[in-house]
Amino acid sequence: MKRSNKIERQRQSPFAILVLVARIIQNLVKQFSIIIVVLLLGGNRSEDRGSTALMISFGILVFTIARGVVTYFRYYYSVSDEHLIVEKGLFSTSKISIPLDRIQAVDFDQTVIHKLVNLVKVNITTAGSSGSEASIEAVTLEKANELRDVLLHQRKTQTDVTPSRSLSLDLNYNTNSQQIFSLNPLQLFKVGLAENHIKSGFIILGFIFWIIQQAEDADLLDKLKDQVPDINIIKSSVLIISTLIVLMTIASVVISLVKTIVQYFNLKLVRKEESFQLSYGLINSRQFTAKDQKIQVIGWERTWLQKQFDYYTLYFKQASSRTVTEKKRLSIPGCSEQHVKSVRSQLGYSSDSDSTWNMVSPTYKFYSIRNLFIFGVLLFSAILLLGDKNLLLMPLSLYLIYRMISVFKTYNKITYRITEGLIQIAGGTFGNSLEVLQSYKIQAVRLRSGLFQRRRDLTDLYLFTASGSLLIPFLPLDTAKQIRDQLLYTVESSTKDWM
Repeated sequence: MKRSNKIERQRQSPFAILVLVARIIQNLVKQFSIIIVVLLLGGNRSEDRGSTALMISFGILVFTIARGVVTYFRYYYSVSDEHLIVEKGLFSTSKISIPLDRIQAVDFDQTVIHKLVNLVKVNITTAGSSGSEASIEAVTLEKANELRDVLLHQRKTQTDVTPSRSLSLDLNYNTNSQQIFSLNPLQLFKVGLAENHIKSGFIILGFIFWIIQQAEDADLLDKLKDQVPDINIIKSSVLIISTLIVLMTIASVVISLVKTIVQYFNLKLVRKEESFQLSYGLINSRQFTAKDQKIQVIGWERTWLQKQFDYYTLYFKQASSRTVTEKKRLSIPGCSEQHVKSVRSQLGYSSDSDSTWNMVSPTYKFYSIRNLFIFGVLLFSAILLLGDKNLLLMPLSLYLIYRMISVFKTYNKITYRITEGLIQIAGGTFGNSLEVLQSYKIQAVRLRSGLFQRRRDLTDLYLFTASGSLLIPFLPLDTAKQIRDQLLYTVESSTKDWM
C-alpha cells in the first residue's frame, strides 16, 4: 500500500504529556533552584521549612501537570504538499508554516523519559536558523521516520513498514539501509583515551575549588589546618607534587572515558538511499540525518593521540547554522582510512588528480612569531612586577617554546589544492585535518587583508558556504584574485543545485 506525501493534522502521542511535564519540571528546577535552597535553609524552625517547601513543591507539580496537559491538547502538526505546519500555544495559538525546501535537517532525540514510553523527539532545522525551528516533543519512532522521509523528500513510493518495538533509536528500520561504520567496545575505549583530557582536568579543578569554597563557608578550613601540611612543605616535596599530578591525570582520563562512553555508545553510521544517518548515545540517544545534497563540507582530522590509535574523526557540515560550530557539526570518531575513503567516494568528493599541494606565504610564520613575541614581552613585564617570579617564569617559558614550535608545525601543514571542481584545505598542528568542498556550493568569496598584509601584497581568502566559511590565509594577492575569479566562474556556470 502506497503512502501519501501528506500528513494529516494530528496530535503527538498521548504519552507526550509525561514528556512535557518532565521537561517543564526540569526547566523550573534550573530556574528556581536558588529560591528552593533558600527556602529549605531559611526559616526559624525546621517544621516551617519543611511545610513551606512541601506546599511550594505541590503547587509547582499541579501547575506543571496542568500546563503539560494544555500544551498537549493545543499542539498539532501536519504536512501539506509544500509546507510543514505546526500549531501550538498555551493561552494563544500560534501557527508556524515552514516551506519543505527550506528544511535542512530532521534529527531525533531520545531522553530517558522518551525511552520509557518508546517515543522520540523530532527536531526540524532550516537554513539560517540558530537551532531547531520546530520540535515535536513525543511521537512514535514509526511516525518520526515517516515524517523525516516526507520532509527530506526521501520517499516517493514506498510500502508501509512494520512499527518498531525497540525502546531505542534503530537505524536499520529499512531494508535499503547499509551500515557503513559502528563503534565496537575496543574502538570506543580508544576514542575515550584519545579525548582532550585537559577539559576533564579543568572540571576536576573546578570541583576542588567548589569543595574548598564550601568548606570555607562552613568554617571547616580552620579546623583542618592542623591535619594538612604547610603549603611550603607541599611546594618543596617532589613526591607530593608528582603524586598529585598522577592522580589528576588518572582522574582526567577516567572522566574522559566515561563522557565518551555516555555520548558515543552504540554509534552507527548508516547509508540509506541518498543520505547518511548517524545514531549514538547511552542515556540520551540521538539520531541525525545528513542528506547528500545538503552536505556542504566534509572533513576528517586526527590529533597526535588519535594517530597513535590509528583512527580519524570524520565530520559533515550541512546547510544549517547548527552544524557550523565545532559542537554542532556531525562528528563520527573512530573511523579508519577506509571508512573515510568510502564516505568520500559515495558523496562524489574523491579526486584522482596528482597535482601538487600549494603552501601559503612564508610571511605567515613571521607574522605569528611577531605576535607571539609581543605577547611574551607583555607577560614577562607583568611577571616582573609580581613578587613570586620563579613560580611563573618556568611555566611561561615552556608555554612560549610550545607556541613557537606550534607556529612552524602549523605553517608546514596549511596547504590547499583546487582540482576537478573540488577545493581541499589541509591543516593541523601536532595532528592533521582536511576539509573538502565542491566548488559549485560556494556562495561567496571574500578577500580580506590587515595592515600588515596589505603592505606585503598578501590577503586571506574566505570561501562562504551555507554551512559557514573556510579560510586559506596569507595568499599572494594576485594568486587569491585568480582563485576567486576561477571559483566564481565555476559557480556561475554550474547547473547543479547547491542545496
